[in-house]
Amino acid sequence: VSTQSTWDALSSMFRGGGALARLLSIPPPSVSSVPTWMTPYASPYAAAQYRFRYPKEFVEQFEPPVQAIMSLRNGSRRERTETETARAILPHQAHPLDTQSPAVQIARLTVRINRLSEHCLLTQRDASARHRLRALVTWRRKLLRILRRDDFTAYWAVVSKFALHNELADRKYQAYRFGKTYKRAGGI
Repeated sequence: VSTQSTWDALSSMFRGGGALARLLSIPPPSVSSVPTWMTPYASPYAAAQYRFRYPKEFVEQFEPPVQAIMSLRNGSRRERTETETARAILPHQAHPLDTQSPAVQIARLTVRINRLSEHCLLTQRDASARHRLRALVTWRRKLLRILRRDDFTAYWAVVSKFALHNELADRKYQAYRFGKTYKRAGGI
């Protein structure tokens, strides 16, 4: 379902009048902080504070009930996740189309890991989610090693932003900290 069709459906529901009808009668703003040829590719969610990508100044001119409806707190989980991911990768992007650099991938993986770890805490019997969480953590650890080897300043920016200081600690320290022993290797 495209954003425009959702927008048309919402605006047709509230044509009767009032602040929400005024809000929905105005088309959503376009992304203007990037060059014109990059506009279709840039993520509009990075600067979003309200649903449907409206700027803060525009939504604050309406009454508090409309502001509450348009707040991201009342948005869907997908809207919140997209916004959180866009905000996480924005400081690490070299340009608006950068999605493949290790720093951006680590930022995206960290958001996914945080969401999945919340899910695993709530549903402890979900073995496939725990398996996927381990795979994502391993993937992020490999990317951190690559980033540390190639660009240490970017590595340190990512580690300090997401508090991943113990992520690349050696196995003995991890075993000591988390109470694990490696019996096949003769213990710690």
